[in-house]
Amino acid sequence: KNYSERVNALKEFFTNAQAYCKEENHEEKNLRFEAMRGIFSGEQTLYIHANFVKEITEAIDFGKKFEQKKMVIVGGYDAWRVSNMLKDNNVAVILRRVHELPVNEDDDVYLPYKLPKLLFDAGVLFCLENAGDMEAMGTRNLPFYAGTAAAYGIDKEEALKLITLNTAKILGIDATTGSLEPGKDATLFISTGDALDVRTNNVITAFIQGRYIDIDNHQKKLYRKYSDKYEK
Repeated sequence: KNYSERVNALKEFFTNAQAYCKEENHEEKNLRFEAMRGIFSGEQTLYIHANFVKEITEAIDFGKKFEQKKMVIVGGYDAWRVSNMLKDNNVAVILRRVHELPVNEDDDVYLPYKLPKLLFDAGVLFCLENAGDMEAMGTRNLPFYAGTAAAYGIDKEEALKLITLNTAKILGIDATTGSLEPGKDATLFISTGDALDVRTNNVITAFIQGRYIDIDNHQKKLYRKYSDKYEK
């Protein structure tokens, strides 16, 4: 209801912060403006939550107005509709959940599943996310979002990048993580089945920065206890 007013308030804040950050030394520090220095120097990334064409295009224009070097759209339901604009302005996308119903009544019923393929074909850098209801619990489904992307047209290796290397690139940590390469952190897991398939995913070993992680839990102990009991 107050979209225009809130956008104008953001513009005013950014204008004042930008002017403040052009000077290094101030007799009186404004902590809110000081926190914005990295945004204007390009050391930090500006994340804007936007889903629909109007919001996304205005967000890109907003970033250009304030000379943002690194900007990411979070959500991006309509990002495929303005993919050229995103690509031309080097704006990445953290794509909302793909396991959901279409937002609009006249959308293709499979559109949420197809969004990764549409963005991939357009050459937009993007990754997958799980924000929303039951967020912490639903994080376990993140590999299966990538599996859905693969089922709807993306090569499986590229689908895997949507939750590994692409994510690291967007977050700016790909120098140390996101892929298995010499010099990077040894953060990985091993599955006896297809890790992107809910039917066969079975993680048996995991390492974080080379440290072995014990993934045993109460449920697994109960499974072993009763499977041993009733298989005899």
